[in-house]
Amino acid sequence: MRLRCHCRTQHPRDEARGTSRTGSLRGLLERVDRRPRPPCRDRRVAAVRGIAPSPATAPPYLVPRPAIEWRNGRAFDTRHDDFYASEDPLGEKQFVSIEGCGLPQRFARLSRHRFVVGETGFGFGTNFLLTCAAWRASAGGASQLHYVAFESSPPDPAQLRRWHAATGLDAGELIARWPSPVRGVHRRHFPGNIHLTLVFDSLESSIELVPHADAWLLDGFSPSRNPEAWSAESLDTICQRLRPGGVVTSYSAAAALRHGLSEAGLSVERRDGFGRKRHMTRALAGGDWTPLPAPSRTIAVIGGGIAGSAVARSLSRHGADPVVIDPGNAPPTRPLAVFPYLSAQPEPFSRFSLAAFDYARAAYGSMLRRTGLFRIARDRDRQRFSRIARAFTVAGTDIVRQATFDEPAPHAGLRFAQAGWVTEPPVREAITLTDRASLQDDGSPRWHLDSGAPFPDVDAHIVASGSGIADMPLGLSDAVNILPGATAPVRLDPDPHLRTIVSGSFTLIPTGSGIYWLGATWPTAPNPVLEADLDTRVRLAFGCSVRRDAPEHGYRCTTRDRVPLVGRHAPLPGTSLCTAFGARGATHAPLAAEVCVSQLLDLPQACTIEAARALSPGRFRRRAERSG
Repeated sequence: MRLRCHCRTQHPRDEARGTSRTGSLRGLLERVDRRPRPPCRDRRVAAVRGIAPSPATAPPYLVPRPAIEWRNGRAFDTRHDDFYASEDPLGEKQFVSIEGCGLPQRFARLSRHRFVVGETGFGFGTNFLLTCAAWRASAGGASQLHYVAFESSPPDPAQLRRWHAATGLDAGELIARWPSPVRGVHRRHFPGNIHLTLVFDSLESSIELVPHADAWLLDGFSPSRNPEAWSAESLDTICQRLRPGGVVTSYSAAAALRHGLSEAGLSVERRDGFGRKRHMTRALAGGDWTPLPAPSRTIAVIGGGIAGSAVARSLSRHGADPVVIDPGNAPPTRPLAVFPYLSAQPEPFSRFSLAAFDYARAAYGSMLRRTGLFRIARDRDRQRFSRIARAFTVAGTDIVRQATFDEPAPHAGLRFAQAGWVTEPPVREAITLTDRASLQDDGSPRWHLDSGAPFPDVDAHIVASGSGIADMPLGLSDAVNILPGATAPVRLDPDPHLRTIVSGSFTLIPTGSGIYWLGATWPTAPNPVLEADLDTRVRLAFGCSVRRDAPEHGYRCTTRDRVPLVGRHAPLPGTSLCTAFGARGATHAPLAAEVCVSQLLDLPQACTIEAARALSPGRFRRRAERSG
């Protein structure tokens, strides 16, 4: 099976043959795929469109790469007409940022605490790597470091390697976890309880993501070359969210910077600078600095599947104690596809899905079989798919592009080169308590165990039970859909020797040795007619018959707008949701768990504010209120 990719135009033979060709998969799908669909695939998040930018103003999916020239071994940004650092970048940043903020001394006072560092102008991550080194040398083992940085034009991995080859810093961990240039929030985790939250956007455009921090490093390009990054609003927000006794440092000693920090209420001093730089700036917030205790909470996780396992890992990662409650029914050993949902026009959920896909690939690591995925285009999809592909035609990115299968007939679609699959057992966490948790609402909602045993004494609850939420009185009965489906290992005769996942109205995952996993979601309970229809689609797509074992029937939980439920559930205090992922649980659950846990434990945001609103369980209530 050959796959050919092209970015802007359809395959010429495909265009010439049109859609009426006998045996064409596109024509078949138009005839037999009668499942209920939203009026427009690009408007599957209908109410979310109300908060999405209009097509004329929506920023693109990707942020631009920097325009870097290497001059005598130093990185020079031609857009801002400025160097990234002095001739001695390590010495300068160690002097201004690490020693200027007194980070080693502050880290030494920590035992089981949380410390938050903010940075404008992440660049090549030199400040971050130096902070990590100081943290590992000084901080207590149970403490948590959160590093939140803003960067509007992130370099690519090759540029990172070249920079750090010159500095001598070991940047291997950072480069291995480096996100794609997708606009929005990216979280990565490092040994030593270090959590990096990278915001690929300008500070002015994402001002709501500024965290409550213990220290701030203002390290963007010179205020005279990049005034937007040093605006009065940005400085005021940073200072207002600086903890008592917190510190701000910058290599710049510009009068406007010092005035802005002073106007925001900080005590500002101009110090001797590093090297040829005569002065730098250091500012302190009023009050005495005391370390912030790390969260020490016990959280009940209702459900131990994909979402429950992701939530449990996230809670443990951030110092909380999860109690996973699940009946303990062994899940089938089946592969799960990992790929994002994209809309032609960027909107909050498609942006979240893309960031979640990037996070999932990093989280799964070697468990992810990177086979790539081909998404078949029906006639109604072709224009939309073309617009999606054009949104990603940026040099150095290989997220998605238009492609064509050549055999047995050309099929146009989208190729996700970085997609793949994972098997379910490795992403399932060990269950703490084998039982079924139920919610009783007799005027005073409370959780109980079906066995009659006492419910664990916990501080909060996170519901991650998939289709089980249909039986819980959460007030979401009108918002949740439980869809039946089936998946089964099959053999194809003759074997087309597929090496990539094929997805459309069905999903076909090649797992090797001639075995494929064929799955689909249906509008009604599985029956022989639906299974025969599915086999017909595969036969016409690949020219082969299907030999199947007994399928595994199950249910997928999704919502009316096909967006998961993630975040606090206001009608039930102390309860959060992380559920309703439909067919993309393996893609969305890892980052959704971080979003849910970050809200619960009051950590820096793990997604954009717009995405958090789109995922919020309260969105259906707000829409009902708006509609009167």
